Amino acid sequence: MIDYASTATKKIGTIVFGLISATLVARYLGPNGRGDYAVIVGFSSILFSILNFGVSNYYARERRDIGSSIAYSYGLYFLLIFVIIFSCGLLWNLSSDGNNLYAMGTILASFSLLRMQTQSVLLVEDLRGATRAAILGAASESSFILICYLFFDKYVVLAVCALVTKELIIFVASWRRLRLYPGERRKIWPIGANLVGGRNVKEIAFAFVLSALITINYKIDAVIMSALDIPAYKIGIYAVGVAIAEYLWILSDIFKDVQVSRTARGSDSQGVVRSVRMAIVLTLAAYLSFIAVGWVVVPFVFGPEFLESYLVTLWMLGATIFMVPCKIIGVYYISIGRFEPYVKTMVAAVFVNVTLNFILIPFLGIYGAVVASIVSYFLAGMCIMVDFGKMSSIKLGEIMVLRKEDVDRIHSSIVRRLNRERE
Repeated sequence: MIDYASTATKKIGTIVFGLISATLVARYLGPNGRGDYAVIVGFSSILFSILNFGVSNYYARERRDIGSSIAYSYGLYFLLIFVIIFSCGLLWNLSSDGNNLYAMGTILASFSLLRMQTQSVLLVEDLRGATRAAILGAASESSFILICYLFFDKYVVLAVCALVTKELIIFVASWRRLRLYPGERRKIWPIGANLVGGRNVKEIAFAFVLSALITINYKIDAVIMSALDIPAYKIGIYAVGVAIAEYLWILSDIFKDVQVSRTARGSDSQGVVRSVRMAIVLTLAAYLSFIAVGWVVVPFVFGPEFLESYLVTLWMLGATIFMVPCKIIGVYYISIGRFEPYVKTMVAAVFVNVTLNFILIPFLGIYGAVVASIVSYFLAGMCIMVDFGKMSSIKLGEIMVLRKEDVDRIHSSIVRRLNRERE
């Protein structure tokens, strides 16, 4: 339960500071600027997930087989890729008029990739260190945006700089912890030997494709809406609604991140099932709370011009609940090398999502993107649960429904913690 407590602290801190940042960004930029910001962030997310080449996901697999000696080598590789992508983005931006959203997205992608890759290693090696780094980074972003909101005019680039600041601080804090793992300091390409020998090319390719597909499924909507000339202020309203849903959904990551650490060290399918059940209950509790008060909170916090974002969030809540088991079971599949069913599921989900976006957005606007997300998320969640049930001989009801033993386990843990504090 120490892992869960540490990860819960990280997620609660991320949610609190993330909501503060999302609020300040919305108020600072307004719907139009928030729409441009969403396009930059969406493009950046897709780009860095592709340029990651699946390495951040693959680390858990190699760590399981080889040990912590590879951590430092991975870190050196991450730095090399950052320099290459950042240089390309900077040259692109300098050769344009300086307002190219996609060039800005490329520069942001270099920092986001560096942060994501470094922290993916730290999540396995030092869960509490990852918690401290994430909270520190989230707090720095909120502080930066607050300064912009109070003292500067509306510039999308400043909001992007706040995000870059967060990524940099998380990277630095994570890197300081990873220096404790010596590894092979001259080995810059950590999986080079496997690539040259052809030993794990298939698994590396699966990890690469999977990482890209997951991000595309989450982030492609804002990019498609921009390509279909949906007004920026509408994209901004949609982006705020989705951001709220994601922050409510992030509670399930408490169990996902712990599963990353535990499966890398040999956890079994029963532990995965318990994590899924508890994550679903926690997520549903957060959703019900939002449904009750969100219609008042959203316009009060983000501003009356974002009232419609509440409706977007309500619809998105129905979609994201299906992705909770997909995320948790997915990290287990990655750790044990079961990539193929996961990749097939995400290929189908992305195909449905992109196709429905292009069909529905011209007729339904931002709600066409919402419907596309609901259908694709449901497809992904159900397919992965059915496959997991077949693999582990665990029934669907056991995966989805909280059991008495789960409640007893939580109660016992709380009682033990209280007893220790009294002593």
